[in-house]
Amino acid sequence: MRLLPPNRDHGWTPYIWLAYLGFFFIHPIVDHVGWKEWTATVASVLVFLGIYFTFFWMKYPRNLLAILAMVLLGVVFAPYNGGAVGFFIYAAAFIPFAVPTELLAVLLLVTEMTVIGAIAFFFHLPPGFAATGLAFSILIGATNIFFAQRNRANCRLRMAQNEIEQLAQIAERERIDRDLPDVLVHPLSVII
Repeated sequence: MRLLPPNRDHGWTPYIWLAYLGFFFIHPIVDHVGWKEWTATVASVLVFLGIYFTFFWMKYPRNLLAILAMVLLGVVFAPYNGGAVGFFIYAAAFIPFAVPTELLAVLLLVTEMTVIGAIAFFFHLPPGFAATGLAFSILIGATNIFFAQRNRANCRLRMAQNEIEQLAQIAERERIDRDLPDVLVHPLSVII
């Protein structure tokens, strides 16, 4: 079974992006947590991986459910593990590719940043959590808006190129159909 669908614009880079998931393991390693927290950490990573790879197979608007699930993982684990900020950053990275317009991407990014701020406020998280979450969500989200625009433009160009090729094939067939009778008429008249 393939983890990523064929013919994706991202190629193999989604596998590289998973390296950032390592930050979620810093807290359990540094604080020498017990088996319960390790179990919760590993289980949440497995759930995240399922959500992560499912996102690439989904289309709008269903792909927004995968982003919502990432944000919910961040909300659940933020009070216990500062590395949960990574879930918010992944969601911010995926938002521009999940929606059809840049305006909707900006609105969803602003909504996510509001959630990050609210979580940091209500759970009294360290300022570094909110600062990291907000800064990287803005940076990566805004950058990916550009790349999502480029991907959509490339897709439109590929569709236009395919249409031009089909029209050229049709024109060539029509030219051959027009010229073929002339080519056949002359030899037949010579034979006659």
